Amino acid sequence: MLCPERQSATRRPRHWRPSSQQRTVSAIRRTPRSRQLMELTRRCAEYRLTLKRVIYSAWAKRRNITTDIVDPLSCYNEKEPYENRGLIETKPTACDREESCCLATPLRARAEELRKMKQAIDDTKSARREDSKRAQALRFLLRKKEQLTDAMCRDLGDAVFVAFSPSDAVILTTNTRDYLPLANSIGKQVQTPTA
Repeated sequence: MLCPERQSATRRPRHWRPSSQQRTVSAIRRTPRSRQLMELTRRCAEYRLTLKRVIYSAWAKRRNITTDIVDPLSCYNEKEPYENRGLIETKPTACDREESCCLATPLRARAEELRKMKQAIDDTKSARREDSKRAQALRFLLRKKEQLTDAMCRDLGDAVFVAFSPSDAVILTTNTRDYLPLANSIGKQVQTPTA
């Protein structure tokens, strides 16, 4: 049981009225704007959960869409996405190489194909930064024996897929803009997948 001094402190006065702060909070809950904000917050939470489910589900199914994995990269360690402070992280994205890039030697062995792909990029006269960086990386592979940097490996991008795809295979991609000139230059086929 509370002592009389505490009881009087906890009881509301007979003519008690809520403070202005309490009235404001109560009014906010009743306004259409606050209901809109609460609805927006609820929808955002639903979107976050849906997106999280899609990302983790896609990761789990990533190997189900292929019949075979050809030439897995020894210098890149795939790591599962994880959640950090409410955000989904896919790091590290950089190569985990010790001495040299595992792609450099096999790519340099295909010097003629690299030359043709570089020429195909130059022939398109594209002003896109992606194409100029890919051409620079191909030129580096052809002219220098130094090791590829992580950035150069990324710049090669589509050229790596085209170079390493089997000659009798059809490259399925929705990115025909980048793949067609590269593949045509070395006699490989590109096709857009149909539903």
